[in-house]
Amino acid sequence: MFVIDTTGGEAARDITHELRAAGIKTDRAYDNRSWKAQIKAAQRSGARLAVAIETEKIELRTLTEKGEPEMLERATLVDHVKKRL
Repeated sequence: MFVIDTTGGEAARDITHELRAAGIKTDRAYDNRSWKAQIKAAQRSGARLAVAIETEKIELRTLTEKGEPEMLERATLVDHVKKRL
């Protein structure tokens, strides 16, 4: 699991902490990288899925196969991710 964030880092920090607390191995970029740089980092990390945090939405994206991103609710994010792994 990799957390991609374009909103400044606080949401990514919180979601990364929640996922790790739930036992999900999670990584993220820490230095305000561009969207493209974070996608590349996610792919290099070997993660199969990424949570993409944008200003108005949170999406679950697959990194290993093509497909449409899934919109996620913040309250059910951890449970939904666990089901997908």
